[in-house]
Formats: sequence, C-alpha cells, structure tokens
Amino acid sequence: MIRNTLVAIKNIRYPHNSFLCDEGNDPGLRRLCFDLGIHYITRKDNKDAKAGNINNALFTAATGDICVILDPDHQPLPNFLDTVLPFFENEKVGFVQIVQAYANSDASFIAKGAAQQTYGFYGPLMMGMNCYGTVQALGANCTFRREALDSIGGHAPGLAEDMHTAMRLHAEGWESVYVPQILTHGLVPATLPAYYKQQLKWSRGTFELLMTVFPILFSSFSWRQKLHYFLLPLHFASGIITLIDLSIPVIALLTGFTPIHIDFSTFLLSVTPFAASVILIRQYSQKWHIEKHENGLHIRGGITLLGTWWIHILGFVYTLFRIEVPYIATPKDDKPTNNLLLSLPNIIACIICIGAVYYGLSYDWTPYSLYMAFFAASNATLLLIFILAGQHQLFYSLKRTLTRFNYLSVIRTPILNFTNKIYPSTYNILQQGAPIFIPLIFICCCSANLASNLPLFKNIEANEQNIKNVGGYYVGLYSPDIQDYNSLIHLQTIEQSIQSKFNIVSIYEFWGPESLENFPDEILTKIAKKGAIPMITWEPYVSSFPERADRPELRYEQKGLAAISEGKFDDYLQQFALKIRAYDKPVFIRFAHEPDNPAYPWSKTGKNTPEEYKAAWRKVVSTFAALGVHNVTWIWNPWDPGTFNEYYPGDQYVDWIGITSLNYGKASDNGKWRSFSEIYDPFRSDILRMKKPVMLAEFGSTDYGGNKTEWINTSLQTIANKYKEVRSIVFFNSNKDKNWITNWRPDDSTQFIDWTITDPKAIAASVSQISANNLVFTLQSLSKQTSAHNVAINQSVIGGPGNFQLVVKGKPFYIKGIAYNPMHSWRDGHYPLTRKQVDSDFKMIKEMGGNTIRRYHPSIYDKNILTSAEQHDLKVVYGFWFDPDVDYYRDTLKVQEYIELVEEKVIKFRDSPAVLAWTLGNETSGLLKKKFNQPYLGIVRRAYISMIEKLAQRIHALDPNRPVITALEHSWQLPGELVSYHQLAPSIDIIGINSYYDEQISKVKSLVTEFDKSRPYIISEFGPSGYWNPEYTTIDKNKELVEEDDIQKAELYTKEWHNYVLNYKGYNLGGFAFSWKDRYEGTATWFGLTDFRGRKKPALLAMKNAWLNQTKAFPLPKVTIVGPNFRVLPGKEYKFIAHFKSSRKLRVEWKLYKDDYVQELAHIKEIKDSSSVYLTIPKGVNRCRLYAYVYDENGNVTTASKTINIFRY
Repeated sequence: MIRNTLVAIKNIRYPHNSFLCDEGNDPGLRRLCFDLGIHYITRKDNKDAKAGNINNALFTAATGDICVILDPDHQPLPNFLDTVLPFFENEKVGFVQIVQAYANSDASFIAKGAAQQTYGFYGPLMMGMNCYGTVQALGANCTFRREALDSIGGHAPGLAEDMHTAMRLHAEGWESVYVPQILTHGLVPATLPAYYKQQLKWSRGTFELLMTVFPILFSSFSWRQKLHYFLLPLHFASGIITLIDLSIPVIALLTGFTPIHIDFSTFLLSVTPFAASVILIRQYSQKWHIEKHENGLHIRGGITLLGTWWIHILGFVYTLFRIEVPYIATPKDDKPTNNLLLSLPNIIACIICIGAVYYGLSYDWTPYSLYMAFFAASNATLLLIFILAGQHQLFYSLKRTLTRFNYLSVIRTPILNFTNKIYPSTYNILQQGAPIFIPLIFICCCSANLASNLPLFKNIEANEQNIKNVGGYYVGLYSPDIQDYNSLIHLQTIEQSIQSKFNIVSIYEFWGPESLENFPDEILTKIAKKGAIPMITWEPYVSSFPERADRPELRYEQKGLAAISEGKFDDYLQQFALKIRAYDKPVFIRFAHEPDNPAYPWSKTGKNTPEEYKAAWRKVVSTFAALGVHNVTWIWNPWDPGTFNEYYPGDQYVDWIGITSLNYGKASDNGKWRSFSEIYDPFRSDILRMKKPVMLAEFGSTDYGGNKTEWINTSLQTIANKYKEVRSIVFFNSNKDKNWITNWRPDDSTQFIDWTITDPKAIAASVSQISANNLVFTLQSLSKQTSAHNVAINQSVIGGPGNFQLVVKGKPFYIKGIAYNPMHSWRDGHYPLTRKQVDSDFKMIKEMGGNTIRRYHPSIYDKNILTSAEQHDLKVVYGFWFDPDVDYYRDTLKVQEYIELVEEKVIKFRDSPAVLAWTLGNETSGLLKKKFNQPYLGIVRRAYISMIEKLAQRIHALDPNRPVITALEHSWQLPGELVSYHQLAPSIDIIGINSYYDEQISKVKSLVTEFDKSRPYIISEFGPSGYWNPEYTTIDKNKELVEEDDIQKAELYTKEWHNYVLNYKGYNLGGFAFSWKDRYEGTATWFGLTDFRGRKKPALLAMKNAWLNQTKAFPLPKVTIVGPNFRVLPGKEYKFIAHFKSSRKLRVEWKLYKDDYVQELAHIKEIKDSSSVYLTIPKGVNRCRLYAYVYDENGNVTTASKTINIFRY
C-alpha cells in the first residue's frame, strides 16, 4: 500500500519534493524511500501524534511554500498539483481541499456503508461550505500554504487535527477552497474494528474541539463559521439520537405509556410532508454527488450509522469525563474476523428490542403498541443486519453457502433484473421531480387534513342524490275492473302490450264499517303474488259510521277530520290497521288525498280546516305505528300548489309526495291543453325542499283538445330526463271518472271522463325507458320465519314475563352496565385504549358498582378489553355494529362479510370468561330509515332482520351457553320493529332497547309486553334526554339545542335506573348507562359519565349511588355560562363568565367548538384566578358552542355549554 502511494506521489508531474514521515523508523521504508528518491523523515518524540509528525517535517526538513498532506493509502493522480496550485494565486487562500474517494468501497458491507456516509459530505455539503467560506480541512488530500500553517504554529494537534487546523486557520482570517474533483483514491475502513476505531477517534476529537477550542476561537469566526463549527461536531450526537430512537418504542412497550393522543391518519398526514421532504431533498441534493455511482438510497450507510450509536456516545462520554483516547491511525489492511465482543452493545440492544416487542404485545394490544412494536422490530432487524455484517468470517461463509443453492439465483435473478430496470427511472423521477413533489405533498396533506375537519353534515340543494333510496322505479296502474271483478286480467293484458310489468296496483277504499267486513284480502293477495305493491287510496267518508248519531254533522260529511283526530273512529282505525299489519307485505296508503280539492268532503267543503287535516293525518299514522304496523308507505297527495305548505303534515308522517298529474284538456278550469311540466312545475320547488320521492299517483290525459298518446310519450320522456325526484308513475286507466271540474262536455251524452290508455303499444318504448330499474320482489323474499322461538334456547336465560333471569355460572346476574364507548367512532374521540387506560377505566367502573360493559363492534382493542375485564371481574357484552347504509336486500356480499366476521369473532372469543353475551347490531334496523324510503325500507329491513336471525342461529350453534341480543332504537317505529323481530327473529334471546326521553323510556315495559313478551329485554342505552326528537327536546328562541346541566343529567340517570330499569326487574335483565366518556353527539358534553380528559362528572356519582345504595353528594356545584344572548359580531371580543357557587378553589377550562363537528376554533384569553374569559368570535363560522369545564384537584368535573349565535353579514 505505502509503496504504491509513494510511487504515485513520485509520478506527480509538477516539480516537488516528497517526504515520508515515519514515526516507526522502519528500515524497510527507509530503504524504499532511498530507492525512490523520497526524503525519509522520522523522530524520537511522538508528541501530538499525526500533527506532531507533520510539524516535525515542516520545521526540520521541508522548505517549500506549499505543503500537501496525504495519508499512506491515498494515491494521487499525476495532475494533482496542476489542479490545486492555481488556487493559491489568491494570497488569502490558506488551504485547498479535494475529494476523498475510495477504491475499496465494495470490499465489504462495512466499507460500503462507511463510504456511503461520505458521499453527501464531499458533494453538496462541501460545495456549500466552499460558498460560505467554511471549507473543512480533512486528514488527507489537503494542500496548505506554508505561511498559513506557520501563522498558527504548524499543524494543530488532536484526535481531529484536521478540523482543529481548519478552525485555527479560519480564525486567523485565512480563506479556504474546495475542489470537487477526484485526484486521489484511498481506502475506507473495511472491517468493524477499523471502522469503530475511526469513528471513536472522530467522535472524541470533534466533541473535544466543540467544548474546548470553539469557545476560545468563537469571537474570531465569521457568523457562518460560528454556525458551522457549532453544528459540525453535532453529527456525532447521532449516537444519542439513535439511543433515543431505540429507547422510545422499548419504553412505550414496557410501560404502556402513550405520549400523544392523536388519530393515526391525522398523525400520518402531519408527518408525511416532513418525512417526504427529508427523503426528496436528500435525493435531489445527489445531483451534486461527485460520481454517478454514489447516487442511491444509501441503506447500508444508514444501517452502518445506526450500528455505531454506542461508539459515538462513548466519544461524547469520554469527552465529558476527560478520558483520553490514543491517536491510532485508521487500520486499512485488517484481516476479516468475527467481532462478537465489539457487537455486544448492539446484540444487547437487539435482544431488548425483541423482548420489548414480545412483552408489549402480550400485555397491551393497541394500534399504538403495534406501531411501537413495528419500530422496535425494525430497529432490531437493522441492528441484526449490522451485527451479522460485522462478523466478517461468518458473513462471507453464509454468503458462499447461499450462492451454492441454484434455486436462490432463480428467485434473485428476476428480482435484480426487475430492480435494475425500475430503480433508475424511479430514482430519476424522484430526484428531478423533488421541487414539484415536495410542495405537492404539503398541499395534498394539508388539504386532506382540512377536508377531515370539514362539517360532516352539509346543506346541499335537493336533488336525486339526497332523496332516500326507494329501491327502484315504481310503475303502476289503476283500473276500475281490478276491484269490480277482483281480477288482474285486464292489468296483465296491458302489461303484455307495453312489454313492461306494473309493480303498483291502485285500488280505492272508503271509510266505513263495510270496509272492514269486505276488506280486500283476495285482491291484495293476488297483487302480492305477482310481485307488486297495492296502493290503497283511503277516503275518509264518515257518514256511514254509527258514531254519526252523536255528531249530526257527520251525517253530512262535515267535520270528519276533527272527529278522527279526537279519537271518534279509533276502533275502526285500529281494526283496519291490524288488518294491514296482518297482510304483512308492503302497501302504499294514500289517505285523504287532495285535501284542498273542494270536490271532496275532507276539504273545506266539509268544514274541515288545514289544522284539523294535519291533526287527523298524524292521528292515523301514529295509530298505525303504535299498533306495530310496519309495512305501510304513507303518500301525501295535495291538489293545489298554493296550499302545499298549509296542509303538509310533517316529515315524520310522510314517506312519499303524491301529485295528481291529469291533463283535462278542454275540460280543465281554463279550457287549455297542458303539458306535464305545466301541471307539475308549480309544485316542484316545495317538493324539492321536502327531499321526498314523488309519485304521480294519478297520471294520464284526455284527448279533449290534443293527442292523448303523444302527451303520454312526451311526458314520460320529459320525466325521465328532467324530473329525477319522480320515482313512481301510476297510470289512471279509467273511463268511469265522473269528477268533472267544469261544465264542459265533449257532447251531451258523455257522462264519464275517459283517461284510458288508447294505444298501449304506442307508449311501450317510453314506459320501458322509465321502468328499466323497476323494483321486483317475490313473496319468498318476504316470507316469515317458521321456527318457533324458545326462550330456553340456552340455559343462560330462564323464566317468563315478570321473572326472567340471566344466569351466569348458575347464579342470577342482573346487568348494571356501562356503554363503554371510547374508540367506537370519531364522535368518541381518539383515545387509544391502552391496557393502562382500560385498567384505569374498569377499576373505576367496578368501584362504582358496575358489573358489565357494552362494546359495539370488534376492534383491535378486544384483547385488552377482555383481559382487563376478566381481571376486574367485569362482564362484556360483545357487539357487532352493522352499517345502516348497507342494502341488506341486494348487497349479498356485504351480508356474507358480516356473517363471516361474526363467526370469526365468536369462535375467537367464546372461550373468554369475560364475554357475557353477543349483541347483533345497534339501532341498525331503525337507522335504515335514514338511507332508505318505504316501501323499499321495509324490504331492506326485513332482509336485515333475516340476517340477524341467521346469525343468532349460527352463534347458538357455535356458543350455546351465551345469549344473543339485538339493540333497537326507541322511536315511534319501535312497535313495528318489535312485531317484525317477533315474527322474523325468534332465535334472539334478549331484545335491547336504547331509550332516553322520560316520555319514551317509561313506556318500554308496556311496549315489549304488548308486542314481544315471550323474551326479556334490557335497556341497552339510557341517559340524558336526547337531542333528536323535536317533540321532547328543548330548543331556544334561535332554534338551538338547550343542553341540560350536569346536575339535571345526574338526576335523570338515577330516575331512569330506579323507575324504569330496576322497577321492572324480571321483565328486563338490567341496563346500560350511556356513555362512559364524552361523546360528540348533540354537543361535546351531552352524554358521558366522564369528560374528554377522564374526569368524573356528576352522572358517574349518580350511578354509583344507585348501584351501591348510597347517597353521596357531588362535590362540585351546578355551572352555567353567562354571556351575550344577542347575535355577536365576527372578529369582536366578548366576555363570558362560568357562573357557579363554591367556597372551594376550583379551576375552569374553556373550549370553543363548531356546533356541527369537533374542531377547536379560537384562542381563549382566560383571566388569571377568574372564571371569566374574553373570546374573539371566529370569522367564517355560522354557529359555535362555548364549553366550560369546572374541575377540582380530585378529578371531578362539571360542565356547561352555551350556543353562540354569530351575526351573518
């Protein structure tokens, strides 16, 4: 090596003297120098190591003006001095540094890793230093001006003598130059001992300079040099950073500590721009690498740096404690050996990481622990790679062994070929596109973050997209022959002509006792068998009722609607409703159509008012609902667009809007022929606002003044192209209509208006266009379950109404439960259920007297929850949440996915002692109404309940010793749901009902007893009054929710438990207080026994008192927020006060959120030692709510909220 270097020095073209400085006084080297004509310099005093050796030659033998320092392994090119010397024409230049390039970088993993760490330094970094006047002198390939060295007393001593020399030269005012050319080739450390010796020397040396020399020379540096020499040694602080990096996941896994509560997607969106910027900037900077082969991801360089963490730390510790490290030249000719002892720190770190992964995941199974396990496992893997790379003999032995297996090359070769093709182009795209990609990634991630904070509930214009799914198109027919002959033959004849099927058949029924005696069972059955739905136009003629004797006006068809709403015809109404319920197939009912048409007695002609009409409508619909009639679609059909809003009964009571679309032609009130648009458009703005599907309940045309067939074809095409809200057309195919609206007649002999379809074949194409996606169902799809329900399907539920019991391990078990909601959905906050958190929560639940928690859906936290519940002697009702947006009638793949999920989890957890029962769905059958509209809603709901039955049977087969529950929403449709579950899901053991309002929860027992008394129920959720039912919810003058204070809520929890749960023990098996933690629903504090920080609210003590039969008072007072009750101005500051009475020192925390989703809006200026705040009203927000959290040092809290109404310019 030395011979080659000396020969290369001798061959430098520019005239020069060559010196070999050898402290070893080696005779062989002396003889070699003599042979080559090179000066041989030695010394007896080894003071200052390399620097002393150089200075010895400078001061005793060398006399030139320029001095080049070369290491024995760096062989210069002949043009070395020709390239460097011109820079010294500038008399201010003290030294010129060139690139250190390595000839042996492919010699080993260590060599490649060590070399990769230098590529960026000798490329863009040193080029930057050249611009800023901070070029770093290195241990070799550096050319000095002799005058400059003399000015600082020669080469500066130390382990990092090159950096020390540069510092002193820069302090003396000398300039420096970097030449980015390869003029020598040296050797990089190729073995672990050589590499570690080099890194220890550099770490110890640079930290020494930072602590001792840098402060002394600080004032002599330019500001850039000050920054440079402060930062440069910190590269070796990477050892400390690596130790932290290794420690964080280990500590997190061993302690279960979660440093930050953040949703992973939010974390990813926040971190990605910075991580991507680091990678892309690094790739982009490689444009300035010296040689093309230096470009790449430099994975081996990263692994090598990682594996050197303890060496760099050792250098730092040695510096702190002033421990000397001898100057040892970096070995360049080490023989390959195994170095287990040198690898011991990494081996220990690797074992600790793997052990932490095992322990952490066995104790705490959460997304956070999995992330930490991933990082710990990644660290262990990288360390293991470096450990193996450091065992050179073993490494090469393994490599030779593996190369003998030909099948490995079969795998390796195509992978390498693919990589070699893809890698260069991918690399070039990343490098060249970095300036575009970085801002693009920032914009995308920031936009995604912003989008995730947009309101979840948006006001959009009514159109087809926000009308609920009705399942398809409905094309129907009214023909008098259908009822006259109880036959569908005429209808089927028309179907053949138009080549389309009708899925609605229209019939008319008058009110009266005879409508019960002659209930049209026969024709209804025929309609169902053909896969169609009957539409009953139910006309409230009241003169035939015996009740007319008490109210003479009824004889004359007057005030009939008032009598209906007053309950005069309740018996008739209930009997008719029960007949419809018994039909048990979908049916449209168009009750009291055209209430503003003077031709009918239920209009003002019969002395009925709009208010009486609406009251009667609501009475009819409510009666059907109260009797569990679940198969009716209610069609409200106005007549005059001018009275549309006056007669509208309300969204809750109307499923479809029916419009009479009849073109009278010359028989109309103005004697003019009218297009469909002229008939329909006056209604449309009001219809779109209602967001209801539209049925053209009577559709047709006369030929009085035009062509009937042409009118039908044109209208159907217009409807298909323009009026997307129209989802049903019922042809009025009658020639027996005597309801003329004027005195005009085509001739004196005409008695009836002719609406019949003259030429069915001529309209076939138009009908096919609108009926392409007709809803078709079969009786089989609506069939009832035939298996009889047996409450003793397993031994966990025993007894009968009044003495039902849930049995666990042979003993009665009454549920005192908590709806444990954390991490169920975004509304519950992003609080990871670490083992530590779950243990803390379950300890509190146990201490308050609870014995069961309810979970709503499988999650990654199941293991933690079940393990902790078992340890705290709590039971878990394990739930499955089914999406109410799914079409359970058509989406068979999703249904199968749910079935497989339930089977998987039941098999997985059936052996857990903590599982008490299985819950299938939570309000899903009720919430389907938000996505689907009748009659398709009934079909989808029936399909859903059939899935529930199938799942219940499957669970009983897999786990016969636990009951199966389903949870229903307590709304006005509850009776109908109870009827449906009684008929279709007999294998459900317990019915759960989520009930809140006092007006509703008080009726649960009677409803269940009436409609499904064969099995017990539980109150699967109870708590404060709800926010969703305007009939029971308190709102202020601005139509904003008024939230009950925490003391009122606590009283409600207690009342509901004692009066409506415990009081009916034997009918029910217990209940679940909703919910454990604040849930953003209604407001940010509406529900919850604890707040978002886990502090205890009054409701928690209320349930503790109820369950432990104690009467402790809550230690905090009632709180109200006092502030402006007028509309405030955006951007202005207002004062708000949390008002409460207490002699104790309490603290107040304030939050301001948007009122439709969780987003903190503004900085709140709190007044020190006060319960007041000054709030600057945010701009661009219509509504927000201010929250006050008053808390003490014992973890108790009470809350209040106030809506802030913001003035809109």
